Amino acid sequence: MHAIQPPLTPRKAPRQARSRALVEAIVEATARIFEREGAAACTTNAVAETAGVSIGSLYQYFPNRHALTAALVAREHESLLTAMHTAAARPELADRLDDMINAAVDYEFSRPALARTLDVQEAAPEFLADQQETLAALHACVASALELSDTA
Repeated sequence: MHAIQPPLTPRKAPRQARSRALVEAIVEATARIFEREGAAACTTNAVAETAGVSIGSLYQYFPNRHALTAALVAREHESLLTAMHTAAARPELADRLDDMINAAVDYEFSRPALARTLDVQEAAPEFLADQQETLAALHACVASALELSDTA
């Protein structure tokens, strides 16, 4: 028998700037709790309190703590992919490779406690598809950066 998985998607997407700022504050509060206390301490009540928002405001966008984790993982992966694509666009191969390595190192070491906690969370089966998608995107980025070079 399969366990019922909690929903990982937000209830709705923020449309206005104020709503986007609210959602970002909630996701950042999730990150701060992960860094300070670990994933076990990340409850919707703790996130709402840390973000300085009402629990009702949090629930407008996130149905549970699993959706908060998914949003945080998505934000961090998007940040890494953006940095990698920026690096891959550099004109010189050496610069591309240096910047891509720096982007990967920065991803892990700019917030090491968060990175460690997310590594454990990302290993859960519900994140397998996202992990595979992110790895495929990283692979494509590196491959495209190398293909731009005559010496590659």
